[in-house]
Amino acid sequence: MASMVSRGRAWRALAASPFDRSALEHKGTLHATAGEWEEAAAAYQKAVDVKASANGYTMVAAVLVERGKLVDAQEAIARAIELEPEHGGAWVVRGDLMVRAGRLDDAVRAYEEAARVDPYRYAGMAKDRVTVVQRSRSGAP
Repeated sequence: MASMVSRGRAWRALAASPFDRSALEHKGTLHATAGEWEEAAAAYQKAVDVKASANGYTMVAAVLVERGKLVDAQEAIARAIELEPEHGGAWVVRGDLMVRAGRLDDAVRAYEEAARVDPYRYAGMAKDRVTVVQRSRSGAP
């Protein structure tokens, strides 16, 4: 029910102001949460088309990684990091991209960078992901 209310608010905001970057990002998040990857990607892309931001490109990249579009995800995450090198979330998504590409050493480095540049928000998440990578290397569950 809350998701439907939130969806309705996002759609109304976009009807009133179709170039509201915040509403477009919210729409993308609602679609991503529902597993609607095509719609999420489109909404996030519209948001960065309105105003480029590290957060926006990070969300675009995360959806592209989820969809297996790794080359496009690499371009988006590179743009995010270029715009804001200390965006911890961008480094986490870069790590996720590297895992999907089978580049585990690069993934660990990206996660470690996330923890270094944004320890308050991303240190725990980065540490958890490094642990998963290390376990996958050792064959542990």
